Amino acid sequence: MDPNKFEYLKCSDLVITHGDHTSIMEAIVYGVLSLDMVNKGHTERLSNAMLARELNVADLVEVGNDTSSKCLLENVKLVER
Repeated sequence: MDPNKFEYLKCSDLVITHGDHTSIMEAIVYGVLSLDMVNKGHTERLSNAMLARELNVADLVEVGNDTSSKCLLENVKLVER
């Protein structure tokens, strides 16, 4: 773990995660929106990300083999609004 992790979180506008519980909770604690990019087959992470989206603290993108960096950029732009 990076010793500066929490300093980075404090000064971030957006955190991109893979939807694990710890990453989502750390973003919430530091008041940072998260973009949770979750593999379609990982049901626990998908459930975490869906709950975070319901709480209006995150957005969710289901990732598959066809997901590209263009998709990531489009979703980051949507969260910024």
